[in-house]
Amino acid sequence: MEEDKFHVGVKALVRDRRGNILISRAPRERWDLPGGRMKRGEKVPEALRRELEEELGVKNFRIGWLHDAVISDVRITSGNETHGLCLLVYRCMLPSSEPLGKGGSDEHKWAPKSEVRGLLSNKYPARFLDGL
Repeated sequence: MEEDKFHVGVKALVRDRRGNILISRAPRERWDLPGGRMKRGEKVPEALRRELEEELGVKNFRIGWLHDAVISDVRITSGNETHGLCLLVYRCMLPSSEPLGKGGSDEHKWAPKSEVRGLLSNKYPARFLDGL
């Protein structure tokens, strides 16, 4: 049996004071936690900072602890191969005074856990969504 190949992504789990979760969506894409794939040679904090700056337009945030590491339900096609997606999800804190810019994502919103579960169910396993 051939071993599966994976891309590695970093994601930010950000909550507001009411417990809502920050999600974002690029044009013609589905809602997701902010973040993206790591580049070769990048360290996790570098990749997460780059992705959050690109997507949210913020630079002043704090990376917390690893919330979870999951194998996504999504497969990525690359040439004639499909690859799995391993996601490292970190708790992150944004300063309340810094507004979210447009960045590379078209939209951002704060959503309650119940809504986030439905919006992210195509990409994340139920075990992860239950632990939000």
